[in-house]
Amino acid sequence: MPDPRRDRPDHVPFPYRQILERARRPSGWRSSLENRPNQSVGSFALEVFVAAAAFVIIVVLLIQFG
Repeated sequence: MPDPRRDRPDHVPFPYRQILERARRPSGWRSSLENRPNQSVGSFALEVFVAAAAFVIIVVLLIQFG
């Protein structure tokens, strides 16, 4: 039976290939900027502020109840 790994053009092990594929797709603020290039600066700043506030709330809750 032929080795299916020999047909692969790159020699990256399978789990690492999945991670690399995910890394190539934009996410977070990069995704927001690329998917909506006509978005206003104020709207983007509001999204960043909301994300930062959520992060701070989660950290405070973890400190209080952790």
